[in-house]
Amino acid sequence: MSSFFAIILPLLLIQPPVEGFLSIQNVKAPQTSPLKAMGGEPSISISENRRALLQLPFQLAPLLTLIQSPQPAVAAVGEKIKAKLTEEEAEIKFIEGYKTVCYLIDHYEEVCEGGGDNVRRVLGTIVGNPPSGLVGISKAMKALEDRADDFIEFTETSDEIIKTIDQASGSAYMSIFVTSSTSYTPPKKYFDDGLIEIKRCKKTMEQLAKMINIKL
Repeated sequence: MSSFFAIILPLLLIQPPVEGFLSIQNVKAPQTSPLKAMGGEPSISISENRRALLQLPFQLAPLLTLIQSPQPAVAAVGEKIKAKLTEEEAEIKFIEGYKTVCYLIDHYEEVCEGGGDNVRRVLGTIVGNPPSGLVGISKAMKALEDRADDFIEFTETSDEIIKTIDQASGSAYMSIFVTSSTSYTPPKKYFDDGLIEIKRCKKTMEQLAKMINIKL
């Protein structure tokens, strides 16, 4: 409703309601003679004015829909991901994500020197250039679920992987927050918490790989 008023109010300020409505519809408003303006019968009755104003929202509905329609979603880190991956593409993506996790563990102190956002870039939870290997890992696991003998176990393990990534990213974010707050908790504490989650992620990805016969 607020979007409607944001559009219609300028129109009402620029020209009278009825004439504004008629101009939108490409209909020329009837001219009123001086005699009618001074007391004669108006060319457009009050009821017609009211009807025109009531119809205006319906006439503008397509425009409002266009304005309010959200843009197509892209990946959280700025990389477009295919709606559905083939099993071969998904396996490559999963292995790429696993290698990214291993890299982060092996170079964790170096990555942390760049701050919490640097850790989050490697985790794929914020924009990175080039994008992290973990971007699209959820879609990759979804595309591989048919390989699993135990669907429930596979789903729970996949959810655990996403959970560890989210928690590690949250810890990295908190390391940024404490540097600008009155908290006495040092950033290293949050980095250490994040490393625990990242190691859990690596272990859980290895478990998932065994379920679907992927060699890491």
